[in-house]
Amino acid sequence: MHLSQLIINPQHKQAQIDLASPYQLHRTLARAFGDAPEGRHRAHHGVLFRVEAPRPGGVPVLVQSASTPDWRSLPAGWATR
Repeated sequence: MHLSQLIINPQHKQAQIDLASPYQLHRTLARAFGDAPEGRHRAHHGVLFRVEAPRPGGVPVLVQSASTPDWRSLPAGWATR
C-alpha cells in the first residue's frame, strides 16, 4: 500500500478542471499508474484520493494506492510532492 501527498497548483489550467470534477481528478491521477492490463480498468490499481482544504501553497491531495505511482506522468507544473 502506498500513501502520497501531492500539492496541486490551482493556477494550472488542467488542475483547475480536475479540482472542479472528482471524475477528471481521478482520470489525471490514474495517469501515474500506467496502462491497465488488457481487459481491465485502471480502477484495479486500487486508487483512493482525498482533496484537503486549500492552503497558501496549493491544494493538498492524499492518494492511497495498491501499486507504486509514477508522479512524473502527471502534467508538468500540475502538482508538487
